[in-house]
Amino acid sequence: MKRDEQEQSEELDNAEELTEDADTEEIQEEEESLEDGPDVGTKALIGMIKLAVKVLCVMAVAALFVFGIRRAYRFGYDIFDEETTAEPPGKEISIRVYEDSTIGEIASTLQDYGIIDDKYVFMVQAKLYEAKPLPGTYVISTTMTVEEILNLISTEPATEEEGEGD
Repeated sequence: MKRDEQEQSEELDNAEELTEDADTEEIQEEEESLEDGPDVGTKALIGMIKLAVKVLCVMAVAALFVFGIRRAYRFGYDIFDEETTAEPPGKEISIRVYEDSTIGEIASTLQDYGIIDDKYVFMVQAKLYEAKPLPGTYVISTTMTVEEILNLISTEPATEEEGEGD
């Protein structure tokens, strides 16, 4: 009986060794297939995804480029444009320019009241016309061009006494 048990034990050991060998072979085959890389279908899918991402990136850059060009053109056009914001009779407002008022502050005020469309265009135009705003109270109309507004705020405002004497 002992012998039968020994034989069975040896057979079990042999079976375990065969199973381990088979498992090792399967693992090695799987590792080799992974080293070869993904199959053809997976490679094609990855290639299509990469292509789609590249196309989307190119389209996004092109859209930004077109948008930027259009915006830059419009900004440049507005700088040299002589349009007013309204047809006569328009509306008039009175603004006060202080000693320490900057062109940016004046531009913001004029944009807030609808006298100008774009404060940045106004600031560039002020630089081009070398406008130096002087303190005082000015009546500005929506029918005035930016050049007229800059000329107005760059000259001494008429005092009330001078206006009464004329």
